Amino acid sequence: MPSFKKILVPTDFSKNASSVYTYTRWLAEKNDSLVDLVHVIPKMSYLEISEEVMGNPFKVQEKYLELREKLSVRLEKELEEEFAEKNRGEVHINDRVRIGRGIVEHSEKHKYDLIVIGSRGKGNSMFKRGSVTLRLIRLANTPVLSFNKPIEDTNFKNILMPTDGSKVSFEALTTAVKLAAQLDCSIELYSVMEFDFDKIKFSGGDTDLYNYVVEGQKKEILENLNEVVNNSSELTFKSPANFDEIEIALNGKTIKLNVTLANHVSAHSSIVNYANDKADLVVMSTHGRSGISKLLLGSVAEKVVRHLEVPILTIKPDFARKKK
Repeated sequence: MPSFKKILVPTDFSKNASSVYTYTRWLAEKNDSLVDLVHVIPKMSYLEISEEVMGNPFKVQEKYLELREKLSVRLEKELEEEFAEKNRGEVHINDRVRIGRGIVEHSEKHKYDLIVIGSRGKGNSMFKRGSVTLRLIRLANTPVLSFNKPIEDTNFKNILMPTDGSKVSFEALTTAVKLAAQLDCSIELYSVMEFDFDKIKFSGGDTDLYNYVVEGQKKEILENLNEVVNNSSELTFKSPANFDEIEIALNGKTIKLNVTLANHVSAHSSIVNYANDKADLVVMSTHGRSGISKLLLGSVAEKVVRHLEVPILTIKPDFARKKK
């Protein structure tokens, strides 16, 4: 099963932030995990202003320490009320100028397996995921599971894993399969070919181009799927994989994979619309074919994250991880 033994939940005590507790509780029970809560206090520049300008800085520091203590007590109460004793970890209060950076630094210092976050906290951005969540996804080596809205029903039926066919995009597969085994659900591999074939036909282009692109995409998907499974010590095929039937075995369980190829001028738009309509959870690598660039987050992945309504688990591929 996924090695989510140590889970971090950032909170600003808002309703949006606490909406992830139901799913986190279920995940912790399934994985026998410890859950830590963290709150990051935005570092105030006034703490560094001289006494001449603002008064006695020692009194300011005293008030700050009182605030930390009150917040710590509040976190302890939430941890006790929301999680079973066996799943309770620790609470942490940090301060940073940037909240997202504070969470990232904390997650890597304490080596968490997963960050679970309510996407928008106290803010209600026009995007489905807010700035703190996006910063976590961009900067953290740790996988990030983000929710746009409360999830009361953990009975997920379909995991969607977008792929552009590249090897990098398939680095999310093992985690997707392990989650599917826990959830007892299927996985749909969703691949978008960004071609406007109607325009190609209208302009007199080769009408066989579509079939050529489709066959190429199928070949690449199967090659990289086979490579991941055949090189895994945990996953095996029930039978040779083909587009009509793909079944992967994991610890005695069989997970069915379906492949959907879509043709759309916008990959991220196609993924978002399809996932919002068909999926309960999206598991996605933060980079794809273009990920060998120096971007911190692939352009398609970022647009998907920003606009997706369903929960999404983002996984940073090996090449994009910050080396320590």
